[in-house]
Amino acid sequence: RIDAYSANHGAPVDQTAPVHDAVCTAYLVDPDVITTRHLHVSVETSGSLTVGRTVIDTRPNATGKPNAHVAFAADRARFVSLLTSVLSRQPG
Repeated sequence: RIDAYSANHGAPVDQTAPVHDAVCTAYLVDPDVITTRHLHVSVETSGSLTVGRTVIDTRPNATGKPNAHVAFAADRARFVSLLTSVLSRQPG
């Protein structure tokens, strides 16, 4: 995962890659793990702009009705603490 991510995107910290699924799951347990904004999101299907791409309108004067909460930041320390706590639990 780290090699593939580094080859295609690069990461600000060497030998790392984002763990979006784990962050999403952590949000379900503790919503304060991420910071969201309520924005209009659509998926381009006609090909007029970007076929199959998710388009998020972040403009302050956007005219589309907000229909999704979009994550823009994560509390790294809170996420690591939650993940470490869950992974260190004993079964049973």
